[in-house]
Amino acid sequence: MATRRTATWVAMVAAVMLLAAVSALQGVAQAGQPAAGQSGATEAWGDKSPVVLKVGSTAPPQSHYWVGMRVMASIVEDMTKGRFKFEAYPSSQLGGERDLVEGVKLGTMKLTMTSTGPLSAFNPLMKLVDLPYLFTNTQQAYKALDGPIGRQILAEFEKQGLYGVVWYENGFRQLTNSKRVVKSPSDLKGLKIRVMESPVMVDSLNAMGAQAVAMAWPEVFTSLQQGVIDGQENPAINHLNNRTVEVTPYVSITNHFYNPAVVIANLAWWKSLSDFDRQVFQKAAETSRDYMRWFSNYYDEAALKTAETQYKNKIERQIDIAGFQKAVQPVYDKYLKQIPNGESIVKQIREMK
Repeated sequence: MATRRTATWVAMVAAVMLLAAVSALQGVAQAGQPAAGQSGATEAWGDKSPVVLKVGSTAPPQSHYWVGMRVMASIVEDMTKGRFKFEAYPSSQLGGERDLVEGVKLGTMKLTMTSTGPLSAFNPLMKLVDLPYLFTNTQQAYKALDGPIGRQILAEFEKQGLYGVVWYENGFRQLTNSKRVVKSPSDLKGLKIRVMESPVMVDSLNAMGAQAVAMAWPEVFTSLQQGVIDGQENPAINHLNNRTVEVTPYVSITNHFYNPAVVIANLAWWKSLSDFDRQVFQKAAETSRDYMRWFSNYYDEAALKTAETQYKNKIERQIDIAGFQKAVQPVYDKYLKQIPNGESIVKQIREMK
């Protein structure tokens, strides 16, 4: 775990980043804020009750998801002078991830953040992001997702009445299980591994040698305790925060998926915002994304150390990556046929440095 000195340093960096973000957004406020005496003028803002935005997630409150969302909420609330207020509902209080996205689509919620797991049901291009071993490092992933390819994928959500605000961070996913050390596809044989509700991920884990079990997150911990499943796969920071360190002590650094998350808004609500408010929400989301990525990357390795020293997890780094990559080739053969220009997009991503 981080030392007190390290934790203090992290907090100082966070404060500096947040102050810089707010300062940068002052230009947006000065350019877009209504003038006094006009409709929506600053003086009138306090006369109205704030718009309360309920934001749900399956992640616990200490998760990097909420680290990012707290930054976004702080900026939005500050820059709109309290006209918007965020209410946090962590730990699946509002349901699983598919429930949350459905709620945003229906308009019962305006905003949520979710992993890619349930999203291919709303956006077929999300299958591309779920492909195994597509990205080799985070910088390559950020370049692809923050550029034209990522924007093209997010734009597809609009056909379902959703708006993809920004890519959030989840990270490279690792295998964990309660039975044995896993180094190669043969070691996975017979192990029931929970995966997110993504057809690509189900097929990928089956191809890697496991018995993939698609399961909503609220059911996972109990299923691991009761032996219904043998393991799961997640970034190291989630392995710690979600307490799977307590029930799956064998950790394999497979990096089989780079898994982003997405902040999603109801499209009709998003379009109903003023130009100023849309700019504030967009810039706040982008700023929170950058901080969340830094935080997640910083603590991912620290989470592995905590899992090893405090929870006595065995961390296996000598992995047959080439063997796993060969095993998942049929997944590419299947899904690239279903994704418009899939082969071309994969080629572009793999050429990125």
